[in-house]
Amino acid sequence: MVKQIVVHLTPTAQASYEKIANDAEPFIQDGDELHTKVQKLRWLDRAIDVTIPSDPFNPNRALAEPLSSIFIVSEGSLRIPYTGSIKDKRAVVVLCICDSPRNPLSLRDPVTIFTNMTLTGAFDEIFRLLGVKPFGRTISVRPIH
Repeated sequence: MVKQIVVHLTPTAQASYEKIANDAEPFIQDGDELHTKVQKLRWLDRAIDVTIPSDPFNPNRALAEPLSSIFIVSEGSLRIPYTGSIKDKRAVVVLCICDSPRNPLSLRDPVTIFTNMTLTGAFDEIFRLLGVKPFGRTISVRPIH
């Protein structure tokens, strides 16, 4: 029996998802399935419900060191970085949903912001629960006298 992958959203990711869904709602009500906001929501739903769970630890989705335990799927301006349980490979946590175009030269670049959040400890509790080592830090051990 194959275990089902469970995808969880952090509160940050959940808030972003709800904003995208709320933005699409008027167009869904009008039956405008071709509107870009509706298409964005449909892609996001497919990514969370199908793409990520079907092959969550695909090495082609892994970020470069030091964030190699984080994976990402993207489409247009949407980027979904996530990580998963090293222990049982059944739990995946979407860390955030970035919904703005890349501009590596800008301080508001979504990938730069996400990287800084990760390296400064914003997701450390999630990493600890999943058994993922915090990134970009060394553990200093003081000798016992």
